[in-house]
Amino acid sequence: MYLCNSIIQPLKTTSNHFSCDSTRKRKLLLHKNEINYLSLKKNQLGYTLIALSLLWKKSWCKLSFGLAKGKNKIDKREENKQNTWKKEKLRILKKTNIN
Repeated sequence: MYLCNSIIQPLKTTSNHFSCDSTRKRKLLLHKNEINYLSLKKNQLGYTLIALSLLWKKSWCKLSFGLAKGKNKIDKREENKQNTWKKEKLRILKKTNIN
């Protein structure tokens, strides 16, 4: 498994004459059963892997990530209805509070 499309800038104090690509692919160190579990969830059930935090320990970088599931069309429709109702409510309150 690889971490792609993430920008990790090198420390300025480490090297001045050598610059590396900050958006290169980085290999994640995982056990075989962890890789199998995550790939199964990602491919079959429609989950997505999201990087949550990045920690530095000496020269190693530790990444904690989680599984997230996207919204359905029904969920998106409900959220749109609630947002439009909030906007409408604010318009009504603004019109009624005219002094």
